[in-house]
Amino acid sequence: MGVPKKFGNEMLIADAWHHRSDALTSIAVAIGIFMAPFGYGWIDPLLGIAIALVIIYTGYDIGRHAGDRLLGIKFPEDEKRLEEIVKNIEGVKGVHGILFHDYGTEKVVSFHLEVEKDLTVEEAHKLADKVEEKVRNFSYIPVVHIEPKEGKNEEVERVIESILEKNKDVISFHDLHILTLADGKEIKMHLVVDKKMSVEKTHEIWEEIKKEVKKSLNYKTSIHFDPCGGNCVVCSIKCSARGK
Repeated sequence: MGVPKKFGNEMLIADAWHHRSDALTSIAVAIGIFMAPFGYGWIDPLLGIAIALVIIYTGYDIGRHAGDRLLGIKFPEDEKRLEEIVKNIEGVKGVHGILFHDYGTEKVVSFHLEVEKDLTVEEAHKLADKVEEKVRNFSYIPVVHIEPKEGKNEEVERVIESILEKNKDVISFHDLHILTLADGKEIKMHLVVDKKMSVEKTHEIWEEIKKEVKKSLNYKTSIHFDPCGGNCVVCSIKCSARGK
């Protein structure tokens, strides 16, 4: 089990547990056969149930970790290195939403790249190519999403904060962006909510916030809901859940 954990390979860990479960099953069978003549026949089904529970838990744990790696997780050290690489490239105004994906033989990093809003499509494409070339040297296949960088608007942020403070179901918000569209302005942001919250409830929250933003700023609203997993160690978002 030491080698699979050293390399962090879920497939090797699953295979190691497969062999371990074979050994545990053989030991349980031997104990059951040995104890049966002495009137302890109940030990065999009891050991069977115990081993079945171990296998079920192991399968769930391996599946959960594999799913996290596919959907994307955060590696604070790699994230910091990536930010240093990308931010030193001329034309890059910021980077956020960094997630690392592990697809076995291929490792992918996805992130949002902030650039000047006046860049042409051609200029933004060339910049994205330059960023991707640098990131490939970082041993990850990059997936870049280009976003126009808007100047910081403290007044708008204060209005948004006051609106969100009224909604006790919202733990925190991050990645607030103001986009200038042909028919007006739009606010894009991520809201952190309880991971057990229903889709219906998130829709209600979106409707409430959309109305308040429209009333206060006359902006459109685009919201992405992030589930709070309660794992503050790997989360870089400051929020009320941990008093920061």
